[in-house]
Amino acid sequence: MEPFILVALLMIGLFAGAITGLTGSSGVSVVVPILALFLGFSMYAAIGASLLVDIMSSLVVSMTYFRSGNTDLRHGLWLALGGVSGAQLGAHFAVRVPEVGLAAVFGVSLLITGVALWRKGYALDDLIERYGGQLDLSTQARVLAATIGFGMIIGFITGILGASGGLGALAVLIVVMGYSFRKAVGTSTFIMMFTAASAIIPYQLYGYMMWYHALILGAAAMVGGNLAARYANRTDLAMLARVIAVAVLVLGALMMVTIFL
Repeated sequence: MEPFILVALLMIGLFAGAITGLTGSSGVSVVVPILALFLGFSMYAAIGASLLVDIMSSLVVSMTYFRSGNTDLRHGLWLALGGVSGAQLGAHFAVRVPEVGLAAVFGVSLLITGVALWRKGYALDDLIERYGGQLDLSTQARVLAATIGFGMIIGFITGILGASGGLGALAVLIVVMGYSFRKAVGTSTFIMMFTAASAIIPYQLYGYMMWYHALILGAAAMVGGNLAARYANRTDLAMLARVIAVAVLVLGALMMVTIFL
């Protein structure tokens, strides 16, 4: 492996892990477009690599949040249960989609993610105060059923885009379960491990996993995620979310432009 590629993979992994640790959003938001646009990976190989990054970075991030009392394992498992099955469906569907179509879908998803991150950073406290825990599902059984259903949707997105549905999981945990933002981040990263692990299986079966590159990315993401999660548990995230939103929007725009060049 050329030194430039090695350094690039380490830097991408650090940045991806930092995004996961700071916002609870999947670091794949930057891994896939950078690998595809600048390092020549196919969309399928980039998504497969990003899934392993998700597993490794989410492991250390969720452990850091758990030590700070901000991870709910009991309720997170129900969302993960739906996510595992949804991820299988999404991944098997994605490997049959033409690469240009997959790139277009991913570009649009990046733009949506960037807007969501910007709005979250701009009015996060207002969002939690206004909507936190206000979805009345009447009974605990209905809450669990709805949570599993949301998990399946998040998992399906994971399988298609490599993204673990971090923002979707945050929305469910804040709106349905009434979690604080930090507790939602800790629990959503815990969920990421399961959805990404499930989605990675079809990509391996179809021969799209570049394990050596992915492990380098993942190791760097673990370092970045651990450092960022420690920082996030002690600081205001509003400005950080907006900065990351701009980076994601730029990558999404670049992804869309390259499709038409």
